[in-house]
Amino acid sequence: MSAFFSQKKKKYLVGACILALTLPGFAGPVTNADWGDSRLLASLYANKQWHADNQNNVRNRVFRAGSVPRLADLPRGRARDRLEQLQTRARERALAWLGEFTFHERDLSYMDFDRDGGVLYVDDFDVDPIDSPSKADADTGIQATAANVFALHSKPGARNVLFLDFDGHTISGTAWNSGGASSYRAAPFSLDGDDYSFSDTERAKIQEMWHRVAEDFAPFDIDVTTEEPSSFNSTTGHVLITRDRDLNDTAMPHDTAGGVAYVGVWGRSNYSYYSPALVYYDNLGKSANYIAEAASHEAGHNLNLSHDGDASNAYYTGHGSGDVSWAPIMGVGYYKNVTQWSKGEYSGATQKQNDINVIAGKLGYRDDDHGDDANNATPLVLTDGNRIDSTNPEIDPDNTVPHNKGIIEQQGDVDTFSFATGAGTVEINALPAWDAFQLDGRRGANLDIQMTLYSDSKVIAVSDGQDVTEASIQTTLAAGTYFVDITGTGSDSSPYSDYGSLGQYFIVGTVADDGGDTTPPNPDPMAWSQAPQAAGRDMIEMKSVSATDASGGVEYRFTCTAGGPGCNTSPWQAETFYVAEGLNPDTSYAFHVTARDALGNVTQPSPVVNATTLANAAPSAKDDTATGGRNTNITVAVLANDSDPERDHISVSHAASPANGSVNTNGTTITYTPNRDWSGTDEFAYEITDSFGASASAVVKVTVDAGNASPLARDDRATGEINTPLVVKVLANDEDPDGDRLQVTGVATPAHGSTSTDGVNVTYTPAPDWSGSDSFSYTVADPAGLTSTATVFVDIAAGNQPPVAVNDTAQTHADNPVKVSVLGNDSDPDGDVLSIIEISAGTNGVTSTDGKTASYTPNRGWSGTDTFSYTIADPDGLTSTARVTVEVTAGDRDNTAPVAKTDYARVNTGESALINVLANDYDADGDTLSLVSVSSANRGQVSINGDRISYAAGSLRGRDTLHYTITDGQATATGKLVIRISRARR
Repeated sequence: MSAFFSQKKKKYLVGACILALTLPGFAGPVTNADWGDSRLLASLYANKQWHADNQNNVRNRVFRAGSVPRLADLPRGRARDRLEQLQTRARERALAWLGEFTFHERDLSYMDFDRDGGVLYVDDFDVDPIDSPSKADADTGIQATAANVFALHSKPGARNVLFLDFDGHTISGTAWNSGGASSYRAAPFSLDGDDYSFSDTERAKIQEMWHRVAEDFAPFDIDVTTEEPSSFNSTTGHVLITRDRDLNDTAMPHDTAGGVAYVGVWGRSNYSYYSPALVYYDNLGKSANYIAEAASHEAGHNLNLSHDGDASNAYYTGHGSGDVSWAPIMGVGYYKNVTQWSKGEYSGATQKQNDINVIAGKLGYRDDDHGDDANNATPLVLTDGNRIDSTNPEIDPDNTVPHNKGIIEQQGDVDTFSFATGAGTVEINALPAWDAFQLDGRRGANLDIQMTLYSDSKVIAVSDGQDVTEASIQTTLAAGTYFVDITGTGSDSSPYSDYGSLGQYFIVGTVADDGGDTTPPNPDPMAWSQAPQAAGRDMIEMKSVSATDASGGVEYRFTCTAGGPGCNTSPWQAETFYVAEGLNPDTSYAFHVTARDALGNVTQPSPVVNATTLANAAPSAKDDTATGGRNTNITVAVLANDSDPERDHISVSHAASPANGSVNTNGTTITYTPNRDWSGTDEFAYEITDSFGASASAVVKVTVDAGNASPLARDDRATGEINTPLVVKVLANDEDPDGDRLQVTGVATPAHGSTSTDGVNVTYTPAPDWSGSDSFSYTVADPAGLTSTATVFVDIAAGNQPPVAVNDTAQTHADNPVKVSVLGNDSDPDGDVLSIIEISAGTNGVTSTDGKTASYTPNRGWSGTDTFSYTIADPDGLTSTARVTVEVTAGDRDNTAPVAKTDYARVNTGESALINVLANDYDADGDTLSLVSVSSANRGQVSINGDRISYAAGSLRGRDTLHYTITDGQATATGKLVIRISRARR
């Protein structure tokens, strides 16, 4: 519950709302008892180490909506580890949830899974230090602020609502609470640390953030508002702008993130359970631009959108420069001037999800606001006979001056305007929404404008600058009537297409004053022919008198000046009759009408008349009864005996949680799922709602017969060796409440092997020479045919593997022996200690070995290139052979080879270190030493960085041993670097 209390009153209201949770693949909701389950996963959190652990395992795969992934399909990393920790049913729900949207594998680094299988994005939005809070908050030119910034609406009366919540909110009874605190008292938006009042600067920032988000959603049928809706349903989004700790100093969910949101929950009957999406303003530099971009991004996740990334990053940060620098909203749009919904048209895009199609599928498009040709053109309204003026949402948030502006709603939409001018200079400018934003720079608008000026017979001028997003035409015209087309365009300079070039525009300029008619139509003020009157429960009809004007053409606009939802202003229209629709039943609305001529001369408004819509009668709900068996879903057609006196469509809007089970509804029926193995009598209340929001409630009594209980299969874990079948006694931990004998009736095919069953055990046969982790599901059944499914997790060890010898090189001077640490770059997959068991003779020198190194002494006076081979073995006698190439140069016969000593270092998982291995190495001749090479790492990434070794640890703890080679310019030596990898402390 969110509420705004002005001036020195607390801006939050403590309350609670208990809602039923329904998840994909789960018949019933999560109950209050579940929320206190001791098996609850550790508090969900967001930190970059988690992301790094997952990124290390990324391949390049896109998971498509409609295809449920298997656990084995997901890369190893923290995301998969979390899934493996979940209970079987929760894991199945999470995998089914992942199958409902398209995402790139890299997104898993920014996903988490709650204990019930809910899927959410945890977004780390790094703030560019160049755009620090001090700069972002020092914006100049703050424009007029609405009288009440907590009552802003972008499309009043729309069937979809996105509530931007700035004034604090108490979060309870939601998915956020099931894995964390029972209640969060989320703090209001604040720039000055005062949680009890809003400064003028804060109000201006709130208005700007609202406008920026409204711009992103301008093409769609949705009202972006700062006024809390009277109720939250499946089409009411909620984005809470708050800080990372609540008013009790409790850490908010994923408090280190910039934003957090469940994915694909818009439109679900339990959408409110997964709300609000969270945006932490203090983690975003308190910048209106950053916060608004994050709010649209998190709302996009609610609408089923995933991330736009590139070959290197999960978030694409964009391209281009200047006014046409571009970035996708579902990437990171902080630093670019044009931010748009995307379908992956840029170079290196990780996936091609069609953002606009996905959003429009949930919200629908806004109706076209202007005609698209000269025959249906909207006249530009002229002020003082020659000036084209327009207002934007920053200075006119209530849109009291609706003319000379519009919205490009869809790709290919054209808005046509007409104007009359005298002979002379005409200047027309079409400006995108950035014209109203308060941040320095043209950042955050979606629309790039192309404008065409033409007469009845020909095109006169086109403005489509490739380096700017506004359109401007200045030319000299003869007296007459002309037309202007406005449409979205792309940029070849940046580049980007016109796909996402949608949004608001504002037209300003001047025409030549012809000294003509400035008289508005007659009568002035306007009058009613039929005063407003109710035409139904959601409609009021009215008719103005027919006005006359010397110019010939007259248009009418009907303005709602007061009322409830749907209180809007009509577009200018040629008809005198108008019906206001989408109104609330039994609600008073006030209207006046004005008229204008073709030259833009507008009459004074008619008298204001009030009319009240017809009242709506509530539906009638009657009690129901139902019976079913134990462990069986029971579906109740509760609407069968319910009715509505006006025959409105009725639907189930809510079902309360029963004492001994759970319920969910599809709006028509209610499905009751009894608790496992429970039988007896239970009941729950439900509510129905008609199409006008009136409701009624009744009670369902359910009788559950004992009958036969289903078996319970539990997950298993087993280990085996490479190329060896593994028998798993899966029934050992399974049980049947009735004591029935169970049988394995089905086994799924794993990713890296095959399975079979004799009805009691399952045999897993790994693929030839394969080792690693695999999983598969199996099903058990009792004699009555009731079943249960669980998962077997298998780890196949590689067994003893032969060592790997790698060729070596060495250098020395004539008559100088050289010792080669040939084992330095050799390895054993099992980590066994290796030794040299054989060495061949050189052609021009003598070789020997002590089992650890190879020594080579060139023949006296000889120089050139010589080779010899050596063989290594592990303790089990497995061998490998490699070759040593020795370069013997003529020169200083007295050079002494350097000495490389063993080094030790410690690194935390996910972190990096620069290690000075030369610090304890030395050269008897005082020669300068340098690094030549370093072996590969098993648990991280290694490289040479000047005179140091750079080591980046992965997600695995333990020990990593590297070998490096140094040189004094003539001879070489090989040393060892032992790195201990520890888990980073949190």
